[in-house]
Amino acid sequence: MNPSPLSIQDYWHLAMPIGAYLDSLMAFEPKADDPYLAYYAINNQRVKRLRKTTQLDTDTLNALRSLFTSAPAVQHGGEANTRTDHKRYWLVINEFWCGDGAQITPVIESFTNASGGGLETRVVFRDEHPALIDAFLTNGSRSVPKIIQLNEQFEVLGSWGPRPKAAQDLVVQLKSNPETADNYSEWLHKWYADDHQRSTQKELLAFVSSTL
Repeated sequence: MNPSPLSIQDYWHLAMPIGAYLDSLMAFEPKADDPYLAYYAINNQRVKRLRKTTQLDTDTLNALRSLFTSAPAVQHGGEANTRTDHKRYWLVINEFWCGDGAQITPVIESFTNASGGGLETRVVFRDEHPALIDAFLTNGSRSVPKIIQLNEQFEVLGSWGPRPKAAQDLVVQLKSNPETADNYSEWLHKWYADDHQRSTQKELLAFVSSTL
């Protein structure tokens, strides 16, 4: 699954930490002729608000702490040894203009911060690295955000994205209807507002738990 000529580890070292990425998004000043100009200001506001208001629910927080602070022990020679493969790395592919990314990356940041160092997250820009996103397409599309989950050997364990299943199903439904196809994003972001990141939290927890 590793794209060429760069390896997944190469992309990891090119990426920026999730917190630095969100700081950069909020400070970004696009050029006046940028084709995505209309999206940056609203994504800035979404990220600013969600970084202040996103709180992991109690079950999610407890599960994360359990996953990364209570690694299972294995018996070897009568002694208990802590697993050495317990850390996970999330390489996120995204862009500042992505509305779904603005809704989801603050939740990813919260997961990373709550993991106690067990989860490390970095972000790489999709349009700078087309070979990477082309290895993780969604139904043939370069949809973002996309999370690539890695172990400590930088082996790919799976991917998630570009949005929770309920939101993805909604988008498919809206785009298939000529009356809603052109303004589907309005309905999508209303869904995010009503969901309060619950679906994103649930799916991200299942995603990281599936490999631990």
